[in-house]
Amino acid sequence: MKFKLKSGLTLSKENEDVKIFQGPDPILTCKGFSSIIERIFSSLAFEQEEEDLVGKMQAEEGDLSLLFYALELLKKQGLFIYKTQLVELTPFNARFQFEGRLSEDPYQLSRFVICRPSSEEIVLETPLSSAQIVIRERTGMDLFYVLKKPILFSEIRRQFSHLSLKELQETLTLLSSAKVLSTTKEDEASSQWEYHDLFFHSRSRAGRHHSPYGGTYRFKGKVPPLPGVKNCPSKKMLPLPSFEEESDKSLNTVLEERKSIRTHGSNPISLEQLSEFLFRCARVKKMHVMDDQEFTSRPYPGGGARYELELYPVVHQCKGLPQGIYHYHPLEHQLCEVSGFSLSAEKLLKNACRSSAKKEYPQLLIVISARFSRVSWKYQSMAYALILKNLGILYQTMYLVATAMQLAPCALGGGDSDLFCEAIGTNYLEETSVGEFMLGSTVAPDFDPQMI
Repeated sequence: MKFKLKSGLTLSKENEDVKIFQGPDPILTCKGFSSIIERIFSSLAFEQEEEDLVGKMQAEEGDLSLLFYALELLKKQGLFIYKTQLVELTPFNARFQFEGRLSEDPYQLSRFVICRPSSEEIVLETPLSSAQIVIRERTGMDLFYVLKKPILFSEIRRQFSHLSLKELQETLTLLSSAKVLSTTKEDEASSQWEYHDLFFHSRSRAGRHHSPYGGTYRFKGKVPPLPGVKNCPSKKMLPLPSFEEESDKSLNTVLEERKSIRTHGSNPISLEQLSEFLFRCARVKKMHVMDDQEFTSRPYPGGGARYELELYPVVHQCKGLPQGIYHYHPLEHQLCEVSGFSLSAEKLLKNACRSSAKKEYPQLLIVISARFSRVSWKYQSMAYALILKNLGILYQTMYLVATAMQLAPCALGGGDSDLFCEAIGTNYLEETSVGEFMLGSTVAPDFDPQMI
């Protein structure tokens, strides 16, 4: 098996000590054997067999015991790329563990494997591992296809008889080490994950990938940032009425009384109540510009002050407000009419009924969308995860405000984002729904069995 050093590694030497850098950060300090590390870096700039490297060092009368120690140290730090004729393995970090033993059980691709193109290569990744596999040539794709179902090594060898035994063994060793292959029944923990959930979890947290992470501002200077407040999609603006602020319950009382209420009262929620609810939950309290970006402050906290979430009340029953779909403009505290009570609006309400296990339409369904690039313009790898965290914070704010106002709140667990795009005319990749929240008046006390 051939191997070489990862690209992007640099050395810094001080006397007999060497620091190895990956980017701006030191990842390893080697004390007392700088010369052997320097020779390894010089020799492994290009891929070669370990035996060839040892032979070269031996010819140079190098200390082989020190060489093996240095190689093992660099391997444990995940600094090598390993290659066969068919595949290439790149560890993400020092957590990667090499598996050197082949299994007698049938091989099969793990159900958690994702195959995608990247920089003109075909990449295999799995959230089970801290390494990725690159398929090097067409035969590698053929092997990938064969492994779609359980197959013994003897049968793999028969189908790929043009390859040497060593080549096949080393290739399967790399695939197994990267957790791309599954040879045993899933354990209890992994069997309870769906592949997309686990992949999303691993890729939006640091540790199991080597993509840039955090506030990288990768689109700065390339794409202008979205404004801090979305413009009204139509010209019809409806100013929301003022309301009288009453003395609220204590925070502890509101927290204790908070519950999901799926059944709404016979007397619909009013426009004044909707106005107060939106004002308390989501208005823009202040706005400022910094570094050519617009930032706002709102009643709930938002990661990086991006405030990408938008509220769209879908009205079935609301005293003082016609049926239809509206967009809340938080800066002006106004509603912008998106459409009347269209077929799409009715479908959104029907979906809310299914999600809440109720037959009656909710009085109001507030669909919460995200302007995705408002977050992804700054953050990388974690952008969508941050959006969902912000959504959870907004949900809790909406629950507490509704409880204080003695309204009936209920967050829903899912919705149809394509349907929402059809309803308001947005691009699925630019802005679509990430959450839904039912709101209405409450029924008489001690009557509603649907409170949880």
